[in-house]
Amino acid sequence: MTITITASLNELEKIEQTKEYLENCLTQQGQAKETLELIEFYKNLSETEGIPLKTIIERLTCIGKKASDIKSLIDKCKLSSKSVEQAKYLIDIYNAFTDLVKSDWDYFPPTAIEALKDLQKDTEKSKYELTWGLRNSILLLFKRSSNGENLLSVYKKAAMNLGYAISEAVERDREDAIDLEVARAAEKETDTISWDEIKRELNLP
Repeated sequence: MTITITASLNELEKIEQTKEYLENCLTQQGQAKETLELIEFYKNLSETEGIPLKTIIERLTCIGKKASDIKSLIDKCKLSSKSVEQAKYLIDIYNAFTDLVKSDWDYFPPTAIEALKDLQKDTEKSKYELTWGLRNSILLLFKRSSNGENLLSVYKKAAMNLGYAISEAVERDREDAIDLEVARAAEKETDTISWDEIKRELNLP
């Protein structure tokens, strides 16, 4: 008897979850649309790259954890009032995000990639001129990191590495897109060539 009740309750819980989802669809049409677009993006990624959905889910879980850790560092950085402490947090943030870009770029949603392209353009314009003000810059020059370098140098390197990582990923995407267009054009051309034409080209009977 209790097994049947439990099973029924489980089904009722599903109804509640469905109701909540439908309510969200009504109140947050835009968000629902974005979610559906993301689902479609990852389904296409699975099909075109031959990656099992289970693998994609595992990677997204990992990305979510890394993103959460980075957001936590950003919150700590915002709460800090000491420039040396802020610099250390920013170094950790840039390094962590660089690792994320290098390891998981292909799993980033298109909206995130567009935002990072803008970031890349901004860093290129500034030529990595990272200004802390004279007093803070001098302070960072005298403070050493764990590897013996001054914090200002480490900070600039971390910011530059992030810019480079994004640039490389964007360039790789551009090359992949060109390769895909070439492959499609070649496939289309092959489809239009008749067997008789191929035989003539090869001097076959």
